[in-house]
Amino acid sequence: LQPAYQHFQFPLPPRSKFSEREESYLTLCDLAFHADWMSRLVAVNICFIFVRLVTLLADVSPKFGIVISTLAQGKENLANFLLLFFSVFLGFVVAFYFLFGTSIAELSTVGDSFLSSFTMVLGQEFIGDLTTADPYFSYMFYIPFMILFSFILANIFLSIIISAYNDEQLRIRDLAEDQDPVKRLISYGRTLLMDQLSKLGLRQFFMWQVIFVDKDTRRTNKDEVARLKAAQRKYLGIFSQELLA
Repeated sequence: LQPAYQHFQFPLPPRSKFSEREESYLTLCDLAFHADWMSRLVAVNICFIFVRLVTLLADVSPKFGIVISTLAQGKENLANFLLLFFSVFLGFVVAFYFLFGTSIAELSTVGDSFLSSFTMVLGQEFIGDLTTADPYFSYMFYIPFMILFSFILANIFLSIIISAYNDEQLRIRDLAEDQDPVKRLISYGRTLLMDQLSKLGLRQFFMWQVIFVDKDTRRTNKDEVARLKAAQRKYLGIFSQELLA
């Protein structure tokens, strides 16, 4: 039966006990391997924890989760774009591997070529190495690659994200106040505060409420505005006639 756990104890056995020393070394290597994988799992788990935090904030209020909501709003366009992007991108990856893989270490395997090509999209300079490896075909592949990915497809991606973000902003803006828990909490706290201040008989706080808070209480008397405009036109007409006379 395999032990449920492993342990290692310092110091190592003396050199005279070669078999015990070798066994301790192998145990140490095995523990280091498991510790390495444990660190990777912890790192991935931490990322999932923060993603879960963002989703929980999105459930509290739509404004907190606008990043996830934006991605969900444009998921169809993003899926179509990513399919097109990687279809063309993989073609250039394989082309760079066959053309420059024997001369440039960063392009010596398909995986390295993929990473190096992606860093080129992000702005890393590779034209010097490419021209050294092949001065003729380097420009033929590098220039169309940069124009297509760094200018055209990158701006299409940004336009998809911006469009989805604007749509999500409009959707959040049209939400009623009772659909947003944060707005309900702020409204409840404001109402509770004004009730407490009204019980204290503070008149100035009522004025502050009417001016800055309850903006809907201020109404424009349209009939009075129309009467004042008519009077203004009348007096202007009389004044104009006096000037002409």
